[in-house]
Amino acid sequence: MQRKDTPLCCLDSHAGTAFYDLQGEAAGKTGEYVEGIGRLWARDDLPLWLADYRDAVARHNPDGQLRWYPGSPQIMAELLREQDRMILSELHPEDADTLRQYFAPQAEIAVHQRDGYELPKAFLRWLKSARCGCWTRPLKRPMTCSAAWLRCSRRLPACVRR
Repeated sequence: MQRKDTPLCCLDSHAGTAFYDLQGEAAGKTGEYVEGIGRLWARDDLPLWLADYRDAVARHNPDGQLRWYPGSPQIMAELLREQDRMILSELHPEDADTLRQYFAPQAEIAVHQRDGYELPKAFLRWLKSARCGCWTRPLKRPMTCSAAWLRCSRRLPACVRR
């Protein structure tokens, strides 16, 4: 999507926080990283798109040990160009505050404490002025990613009518 100069607007509907300490107490409680990035970390036979993802994580672990995990907001922020924007939505107040503080110096990144499924309608003006990518990860809700995308995309017709 970045081959053209047209601005992008990246939406992250369930942003979480920018960084996670995988040796910290919170990561130890769920251990979900073990089945995610943990399975990819030492592999050298990944398809290019997964290798790029693993390399994005590796840049934050220069000693080669998997400790720091950049959340989707950080990974996307590293890919933004000068003309691009990013809108982050996080429902949990503490995580939203962490994101606000972390990204405060970057005016092109907006953080909102709200239900991420409201993003398409709430930010229609960006949908009109930029190409848009919607990253939705409903990790804390009992639904599949396809169901989450369907829920998000059902709100698009209302946006278009506005």
